[in-house]
Amino acid sequence: MPTWMTHFTDGATGTSQNLTGTPTNTGTSEVQNFNIIIRDSENQSHNRDFSLTVVDFPAGGESSFSGVSYPNTYTSGGVTYRVHVFTASGTTSSTSNFEVNADLVCDFLIVGGGGASTHAEGYSGSCGGAGAGGMVVGTSQTILASSSPYSITVGGGGAKGTSVSSMGGNGSNSSAFGYTAIGGGGSPDYGSDGASGGSGAGGSEPSRSAGSSTQDTYSGVTNVTGYGNAGGAGHSYPSGGSGGGGGANGAGQGATSGRAGGAGKTNAFRTGSDETYAKGGDGKDGDFSPSAPTAHTGNGSDGVSTNSGDNGGSQDGASGIVIIRYAI
Repeated sequence: MPTWMTHFTDGATGTSQNLTGTPTNTGTSEVQNFNIIIRDSENQSHNRDFSLTVVDFPAGGESSFSGVSYPNTYTSGGVTYRVHVFTASGTTSSTSNFEVNADLVCDFLIVGGGGASTHAEGYSGSCGGAGAGGMVVGTSQTILASSSPYSITVGGGGAKGTSVSSMGGNGSNSSAFGYTAIGGGGSPDYGSDGASGGSGAGGSEPSRSAGSSTQDTYSGVTNVTGYGNAGGAGHSYPSGGSGGGGGANGAGQGATSGRAGGAGKTNAFRTGSDETYAKGGDGKDGDFSPSAPTAHTGNGSDGVSTNSGDNGGSQDGASGIVIIRYAI
């Protein structure tokens, strides 16, 4: 018997007997051998050999995130899941490893970096809301064991525009297991069309077009879906202004219909409870200072504008995220 395994002694009785213990191994995978002898009251016996492969859990990701230590476990619907989270910081993308020592069936969420806003043109100017990063959701996906770790990339948010003649930057792509969530489109400067991306940015005034979604929907892949939407169109002041950026669950509103950014999409992989990811930035008109986008959730930054004669502010887009969970 392996040293960690507890077994019953000769002569033990009962309707069933259990082998118990916590497996240990050297390295990431080890085959451990043992045998069981069945003996009846006349001392007749049968001996059968068994083997047990002990494999380490997958490894990789953040050691802590949002006040929780990772990898983390939770139970939902009677199933206990183990979760890994991968993040980036600000506008800087991050690449790290995910080690898989035995074939793994998992669910994953991939969100690209959100688009950034830029400075508004002076009196009554505006720029469109930035697009959210594209979102890819996979369920019941088999990831094969590999001697080399899988590379997980999380896209940083787009860099904010620095003047009225520069656009907000697109977010960077996030990727895992061969699937890519495209970074969101950056806000256009005054008089420009919204940038395309995972979700597109809203158009600026006067009457500029919105950016489109370039996110692959992965329509030919079972149980994998990509999400992204276009931004809203701009319109001429004072009847409109800038459109909202697209989100994972809806297009941005046009300048004459509210200018709100497209809705984000809920997902429960991280905690077992729904959280909203990849919301488009709002398009704005009038005296407005943008608030910083919330990382991973409010993903594309809001458009900006001013009616004071000064140039409006700008904000970087929020970074993306990758979440992997599997039943244990």
